[in-house]
Amino acid sequence: MGNAFSRAVLIGAGKRFDGQEHGQWQVLQPPTGTGKTQGACVYASLVAKQNRHLRPDFDETGILIVSPFVADTEAIADAINRLAGFECALARHSGKRASRKEMAQRDVLVITHKAYISALEDDVLERGEDRLDHFLQWRCGPRLLTIIDESLSELVKSYSATAEDFRFVAGMIDRDLESRFPWAANRVRGDAHTVSEIEILLSERNPEEIKRTAGIWTGASDDDLAWHANRSEFLGLRRDLAQRKHDQAVLGYEDNTARRTIAARVDRTLATMEAMRAGGGYRSGTAGKFTIHTSKLLIPDHLAGPVILDATAEQDPVWGLLGRHVNVSSRVEGVRTYRNVTLHVARAANVGQDSMRQNADTRLSRLVEALNSTLEDRRVFLCLHKGIEAKALSYETTFAEFSVDHWGHINGRNDWRDFDAAILLGLPYLPKTWAFDLIMATRPFRQGNTSIFDGDDEQRRHLCRTLQTCHMATSIVQAMNRIRCRKVIDGQGNCAPVDVFIILPSNNLGDDLLSRIKQEMPGIKTVQWDFSLDGEELEIGKAHYAEPVYRYMESSGPGETDLRDLVKELGLSKGAKKDLQADLRDTNSALTRALEKLGVRYHSAGRGARARSYLRKF
Repeated sequence: MGNAFSRAVLIGAGKRFDGQEHGQWQVLQPPTGTGKTQGACVYASLVAKQNRHLRPDFDETGILIVSPFVADTEAIADAINRLAGFECALARHSGKRASRKEMAQRDVLVITHKAYISALEDDVLERGEDRLDHFLQWRCGPRLLTIIDESLSELVKSYSATAEDFRFVAGMIDRDLESRFPWAANRVRGDAHTVSEIEILLSERNPEEIKRTAGIWTGASDDDLAWHANRSEFLGLRRDLAQRKHDQAVLGYEDNTARRTIAARVDRTLATMEAMRAGGGYRSGTAGKFTIHTSKLLIPDHLAGPVILDATAEQDPVWGLLGRHVNVSSRVEGVRTYRNVTLHVARAANVGQDSMRQNADTRLSRLVEALNSTLEDRRVFLCLHKGIEAKALSYETTFAEFSVDHWGHINGRNDWRDFDAAILLGLPYLPKTWAFDLIMATRPFRQGNTSIFDGDDEQRRHLCRTLQTCHMATSIVQAMNRIRCRKVIDGQGNCAPVDVFIILPSNNLGDDLLSRIKQEMPGIKTVQWDFSLDGEELEIGKAHYAEPVYRYMESSGPGETDLRDLVKELGLSKGAKKDLQADLRDTNSALTRALEKLGVRYHSAGRGARARSYLRKF
């Protein structure tokens, strides 16, 4: 790992190596639990100490470290400072702002994935911001090494808008906008008209045709090129529309929530129009709506290639599609063994998000009943879909500790590193448009070139299935390695004994996923788990309402939540509902204070049969 860092420094300084292009991203695969973050801290501290012995402001090497979470940035900066013996690293995040001058003075700057992706997006989309430059420039010039801890899942920026969205935004073009932004106003109306014509044509030709996914724009015509020449005018129109009080124009009265919702819809649609012109677009008819999609890869051509530490890089579909942009190093074999991990495998049909949501009461009750005796007094982590998190926490368990989180929110986290059991319920299927967005961003339309949309439907379906499988395998292995199997306890690379329970599809996909798990976790023991996910709903005791209620409101969007709906969702008894209302009325209760931090307040109105209680999230 140290050699890869040193090589990247030399490339950043202008040295060329055979077989490696300038700006190529280097992806290393240190196995989970082998100390990749610690290794990065040690390297950074040694570089900072070496800088003290070099010519000031000339030969020194600056480093940028990108970490998934705010807490990690602080921990990394503290570790580097402690190892170096002086203040050389600075953590910069949403809770700890730093000026450009302050950042430039430190040998090592540590930021979050979110900040880095936002800066990349500003650069690629030419928004006029220079945050990427703020991070990469320091007192000696450009930082020569960027280390990214864990994979960046947001390297592909997706855009989508329905035909109705196009028409809605076109209807907002008034005479004032026409006079100040004539070209842009004309193009917005023109695109809305074109999309509507395509929708009508396809519907008349064959009602089933509109449901297909197919290419629609190449992003390479003379008209598309004109967009680039007039981009500043289009951005002016977009900014103006974003600042307008749409609630008054559309609804006729003031409503701050509606204003934000309409503004977001308008901006999303205009962003889709612009991105489509730059790289092409495709259409889909999902959920009965004619929708335009496009995507963009957030990798600036001028960026010196960073080094990425990604334990599951072989399964990550992004790296496989990026081609010349990345160089994925071979995995070091024999460093880790998972022979102390027992994977209990059950099979079931329909384990996607919709089915899990529809059958949540039955499936969760059967799961808790089955594992209450098996995992009694164990520390258990449950990973499932976001929509049923709160419901899962509403059941009473025999576990010593029970923690629940959802797919897409766990990668890279250490919250459960001391837990000795994990349950993976349901699988993180993504819409087919996710795969097409990934392909379009990494292989955009070019004049004279073919695209995925030029092949037949079966070819597209096969590629989508492959990408989905890779994504699921990555997510599963990430979830399994959140618990203590990530911690090495001896020189052979073993971990302490752990049990993982998973329900895989009862088809070829399940077989493929199991094979990939074994590949990623060598030595793992697999046993059949005699468990039926579907059947009769079982009577299970209920846990205290505080945590389920908090999690329910945490995952909800702005607006009102009727207390009756919340009580029904969590299956609370009449007594629990009464206690909950008393708790919510008490402004000093722990639950009320916790909800207040989420921007949630309790309200009640009316009397008797007309009484209504609800929670409002701002």
